Amino acid sequence: FVMLPGTAATSRQYQLIVRHGAARGYHSIGLIYPNAEAVELLCGPGSAPDCVGLARREVITGADVSPVVAVDPANSITGRLTALLNYLATSFPNEGWGQYLSAGRINWALVTVGGHSQGAGHAGFLAKLEVLDRAVMFSGPADTGSAPGSDAEWLSLPNVTPAARQYGFTHTDDAIVSQARALANWQLIGLNAFGAAVSVD
Repeated sequence: FVMLPGTAATSRQYQLIVRHGAARGYHSIGLIYPNAEAVELLCGPGSAPDCVGLARREVITGADVSPVVAVDPANSITGRLTALLNYLATSFPNEGWGQYLSAGRINWALVTVGGHSQGAGHAGFLAKLEVLDRAVMFSGPADTGSAPGSDAEWLSLPNVTPAARQYGFTHTDDAIVSQARALANWQLIGLNAFGAAVSVD
């Protein structure tokens, strides 16, 4: 279980959920990544088509595809997680970290990626790139397109991780990501195929 923080947050702020994952039997990681600025704000009105998707791709992979972020492969989400897993597998060989690597690369099929706010968007985008065990989006994504009122293009990309293994969770009074915006993003990802959102109350 890998938890991706929201904008300008650190993994320390997500200790309870990471510890809960560990208590449920997951190898759990709170991963820091380049998140100083909100991707959505970097891609304002009139930005290039799929600005948000390209920015997310660069943050996740380190590929030089976005003019609004500058993330190299080593500091991307994939680069940092790969380095950490290789370190853990080497330093603690009896703890089972090696199962998440195949030829030195992440074995995404065994990884559940969760993210909050900006991290939720990265979790959702990762599900477009890789076959994950699960993708869990907390309070997000809330991405829009470059034209006013349009949707971010990446949301309609085919799911590599089946939508049946993707989940969204938000608060009705979230002050930053409105419930309506989160639900609209989840619908484009395909979560509405399993019915309407359900209140846990």
